[in-house]
Amino acid sequence: MLNHLLVGTHSSVLSGALLGSGMVLEGVDDGLLQSTFSVGLRGVEKDDVGAVEQLVYDTLETVARDGFSADDVASSLNTIEFRLRDPSSGDPLEINYMIDAVGKWIYDRDPTEGLKYEDTLRALKEDVETNGSHIFQKLVKELINENNHRVFMNFIPSTTLEAEQREDEKDRIAALTSKLSEKERQDIYATAKELKKRQAAEDSPEAKATIPRLAISDLDASSASGEYPRSVEKHGSGATLVTHSFPSTSGIAYIDVGIDLSPLKYEDVTLLPLYERLMKEAGTTSKSDAELSNEIGRHTGGVTTDLLINAIKYDNSDDNVAFSNDNFVTMLFLRGRATPEKVDKLLSIMKEMLTETKLDAKKESIEILKDQVSSMESSIQSSGNSYAYRRLKARYGAANTVNEKINGISALLDKRKLLRQAQDSFDQVKLRLEDMRNTMFSNNWRSGMIINLTGDDKILQQIAPSVDHFIDSLPGMKDAQHLANDRLMNILNLRQNTNNDENSDAEQQRLSLLHTESHPWVSASTNSRIPIRDEGFIVSTKVSYVGKGGPLYAPGETISGAASVVE
Repeated sequence: MLNHLLVGTHSSVLSGALLGSGMVLEGVDDGLLQSTFSVGLRGVEKDDVGAVEQLVYDTLETVARDGFSADDVASSLNTIEFRLRDPSSGDPLEINYMIDAVGKWIYDRDPTEGLKYEDTLRALKEDVETNGSHIFQKLVKELINENNHRVFMNFIPSTTLEAEQREDEKDRIAALTSKLSEKERQDIYATAKELKKRQAAEDSPEAKATIPRLAISDLDASSASGEYPRSVEKHGSGATLVTHSFPSTSGIAYIDVGIDLSPLKYEDVTLLPLYERLMKEAGTTSKSDAELSNEIGRHTGGVTTDLLINAIKYDNSDDNVAFSNDNFVTMLFLRGRATPEKVDKLLSIMKEMLTETKLDAKKESIEILKDQVSSMESSIQSSGNSYAYRRLKARYGAANTVNEKINGISALLDKRKLLRQAQDSFDQVKLRLEDMRNTMFSNNWRSGMIINLTGDDKILQQIAPSVDHFIDSLPGMKDAQHLANDRLMNILNLRQNTNNDENSDAEQQRLSLLHTESHPWVSASTNSRIPIRDEGFIVSTKVSYVGKGGPLYAPGETISGAASVVE
């Protein structure tokens, strides 16, 4: 919890003090026998290094002396409790439990220590109720401020580092080999040859038999799973409500609110990652970023944003037939979770983030863009294969082109230009951001909106009035005509719609048109598509990332089952 108070959100006390300059916040790492705490920045000017170090120490001294506000403590406590009770992070729940247990087991401790939290959580709540943030002030003072086992590291880039390392390696090898006799040399060659032979050899049947195997017969075919989602258009508004009922969701309601982005101008695609971050980090017209963060932490299990760009095809189409990359969905999602009695507050927060985000936040915008540029530059060095893959795919199909423009090398080049524009003439950036919001939330914006609910039957019934009120409170016309690019049902794979006798002919016709209709960005993205030619980018890395690719099948062609084997 102390980690969350210090660096858990962009507005936490330490991350807030260090905001900007390409922040790198590691926080507490308790995966080792001796836990560590680290924090740092990247992209710092040489003359500012000392000031950064002093800022960290001064901030921690202030925390130890003054503590944390009651709102900060309540927000962090609720957030941590949600994580403990619902440790979903994209991985299966069992995987998370296994990782928690193994972290203790590898150091000969009781594996269940990593799974038990009720007693500790109860004691912490009682302590906070009695003493406020005193326990956290004590931890900061004793474990960090008065801890002499610490190091300050400053990494300085060098244009000659690689050459120096090669020369050093050459000298060390020469020094070692000069001391070897001829027999020792031959022994090394023989050992290396034998190693390669063993690495290339196939494992024996006896060795293969020791590998645990999972057969189809080992799987429980009766395992409980959620029903197919049910969907309905709410209140004649065009907004689509989708519900997923599961036997149990541990008393938690999961809510996703998605906005169709296809009405936006294609040239504004590069602004979407900035817009998304501002929704979380800039605050709203009535709340500062810290106030919004605290409200999310106190009342919900968290609210995240997510850009979705996904190619689609008609649900009854043949899976063995290639489909067009020009039919795709573009959505901005807010995803949150809360207990049923807090769903009203969660939906209120979501509405405020959607409609009242501060878009005139110049300082925050520049800091976000700096962080995005710095992060991408670092990511290319370590994950260049992913960027090469996106770059290759972007030559074929509009959805791939858009994805590369948001997440690829094109995005980095665009962000650098956008950062300069924000620094020199932010009003132009602000006007574009405001125009994006006005376009997304025009009178007929609901017709491209989707609300996705997940819970058990009792929870879904309990939160239904809150969801109805949320939809009724949204701006825009209730009887707006469906947007021509409404293609939401396909991406959800709502198979039951095509088999429902109650489905109207008009709805069936609407569904059948979705997979054939090209996205509005297709024309502009095609005109700006990367030419099909060889290219290279100079990156400061020891590894060269090389890729080659092209389309194997044209839309409409049958895909052989052999393709799956090759893949």
